Amino acid sequence: MAIAVSLIEVNSLEQARDAFEEARKIKETPLVFYNLGVVSFQLKNLSQSIAHFEKSLQLDPDSADAHSCHNNLATCYIFGTPPNTEKGIEHLKKAVELKPQDGEVRFNLGAVLESAGHIEDAYRQYFAAKELGVSQAEPHMRNVS
Repeated sequence: MAIAVSLIEVNSLEQARDAFEEARKIKETPLVFYNLGVVSFQLKNLSQSIAHFEKSLQLDPDSADAHSCHNNLATCYIFGTPPNTEKGIEHLKKAVELKPQDGEVRFNLGAVLESAGHIEDAYRQYFAAKELGVSQAEPHMRNVS
């Protein structure tokens, strides 16, 4: 699996995908599916990326990568065609629940909530992000207050 990760780092995405698929044939683990989700996302195959991240979470909802799976799922749903903002919000909330001290995820949740018209909730997330050191949150707080 280390070779597959190295292939991602040098942007050999199809080869990385193939290497992770070979690893999956040996043993289906949350980490293999997480990495398949990452590669699929980078290859702009959002539906496949969603399937892989969801499989990773199905195998172990409490894995070390669960927080990142939810964050990445949110991105896939928000940028999908058509966008599914509510599913994106659902996954960002789960990511915050798993790792409440992640200011970047709180900022992202604030931005999505703002775009969906949930202004008070957006403000709360921006405020939390600011408190966690995300400097770009403050101008957004002013925009929604």
